Amino acid sequence: MGRFTDNMTRLREEIDSDHNLRREDRLSRVSIVRTVLADYKLNRIINTDRDARERAVFVAGNSNNVNRLLKGFHDSRLAIGKQDRADRTAFVSGVVKTTAGLLTQFSNDHKRMSQHAANERASFIAENATSTAAFIKDAAQDRAGAHTMFFGAFEKKKA
Repeated sequence: MGRFTDNMTRLREEIDSDHNLRREDRLSRVSIVRTVLADYKLNRIINTDRDARERAVFVAGNSNNVNRLLKGFHDSRLAIGKQDRADRTAFVSGVVKTTAGLLTQFSNDHKRMSQHAANERASFIAENATSTAAFIKDAAQDRAGAHTMFFGAFEKKKA
């Protein structure tokens, strides 16, 4: 039985040795996993803090950029508004000057035309009066001639 016992003992020692190696390997892996997890937790904490700081810097930068952009829009809108007001003022001023010039020219033209029309009417009336007087004179002479023909000459009474 010595050989069988020796084989059994050797087998038992190999089983125990393999068991111990597996247990040590498992403990080693558990230790490695614990170390990796601890490193992961530590890195996560470090990264979380760093990421929080980076996010804060990013958000602050974006906030500053947005504020700068809004200020730029505001300033641009004010400048455009000021320019638009100046353009409208210049336009209205130009229209006022043009209108005043047109009104002055119209007034002068109207006055000149009214004077010309008055002179034309006066000339027409004077010419008409002369023509009418000549017509009346001619008609009176014709009537007198016709009267003389029918009734003979008559003498004017002396007063």
